[in-house]
Amino acid sequence: MAWKVWFVPAQPNHVAKFQPVMDELRRRDCEIRVLCVDEAISKPKHIRHMLKDVGWDFEMLRCDRFVVTGRWPIDFIQKAKLRRCVRRWMASRDVDLLVLGTDSPIVTREIVKEAQCQHVPRVHVHDGICGGRNPRRNPGLLLRVRQFLSIRFKKTFDMRSPRGPRSADIFFLMDRSSIQTMLKQGVPRSRLKVAGSPQLDALVRAADRPVPEEELQRIRDKVGAGPDRPILLYAHQHIVYPRATTEELIRRMVAGLRRCNGTLLVKFHPSSGERVPEWQAWARAEGFAPEEVVFALAGLLSPEAVRVCHTCVTAYSTVALEAMIAHKPVILMQYLPVPHFINWGETYGAAYDVFSHEELQQAVFEVMVDPDVRRRLLRNADECLRQEFGGLDGKSTERMGNYLLDLMRSYKEKE
Repeated sequence: MAWKVWFVPAQPNHVAKFQPVMDELRRRDCEIRVLCVDEAISKPKHIRHMLKDVGWDFEMLRCDRFVVTGRWPIDFIQKAKLRRCVRRWMASRDVDLLVLGTDSPIVTREIVKEAQCQHVPRVHVHDGICGGRNPRRNPGLLLRVRQFLSIRFKKTFDMRSPRGPRSADIFFLMDRSSIQTMLKQGVPRSRLKVAGSPQLDALVRAADRPVPEEELQRIRDKVGAGPDRPILLYAHQHIVYPRATTEELIRRMVAGLRRCNGTLLVKFHPSSGERVPEWQAWARAEGFAPEEVVFALAGLLSPEAVRVCHTCVTAYSTVALEAMIAHKPVILMQYLPVPHFINWGETYGAAYDVFSHEELQQAVFEVMVDPDVRRRLLRNADECLRQEFGGLDGKSTERMGNYLLDLMRSYKEKE
């Protein structure tokens, strides 16, 4: 019997994350299907276009004009439409397993709830490090109340609140530190599986091969950076706000780079790539020379940007891991209003923990010019990868395949 496994990507990067697992299950004679939820997410991410680009066959979840507004009372009423759509879809399909990402929380919650009612196994593949409270930020009472209400009534099912009856059967995690975060959120330990990451395993294999000079030059030409200037990659993400904060970050990094004749490459998150022209205009108004700061095009992939950079600055766990695997030093920004991804700085010292603009400016200069600092960070990064990710042994997809088949068999035996 061929198991019918449905993958539900909720944002474009799930395509790369799901592909190895899908291939592994196909090798084990599973029938793979893809459900696209483009019409049921709060902001158009055009997942269907990405699916078409890679040649995946998929079907759309039709949601009767359901719109996520981000306002809880309205969404509470709107989600009844989504529930009906999900129920109709589930009743009309053969589903032996659902594999979901951790985004699009309202849609995911309703799919998982309906799957639970119909006794369909559910698996969540986490996209990155499961964030916890940033120890250097102490929110006031009003902010804590707002976060409490937001988690329970708005962000009802994502990596911050996968609790209670909405839980999946298995949560695939990338690293060991995420276990404690998930346990605090009420997920039973038996459901947590540290399987690693097929995407990171692929990066390890690529990092073991030398990059041809013509490939590096192609990426440099794509970026538009000068051939003799060291590049500092700033991997910006959409949760970094407000704009004034980002502007000050760029000013500080450029100031640090002027001391070593370097170029700042700002790599925006794909969802904000259309903002590149306005930031280019801002840089000109600030008086930055074209060789001092370059804003990458939306089509530039972060692994490509990492290949040509000298050092990486980010608050984004995925890019930090890509840089560490590629043997590039990381400056990890933890003072921003984002979760504390992992205790790299406290436990392994794998990255600078930067908590102020002044610290960032000095860290940029030190990491760019001091070989002893760079060697220390690279040694600690290797230790972090070894302890947190099991050395990235290349067996992530095999582990995931074993877990998924065992889960489906256990459900079938209960029938």
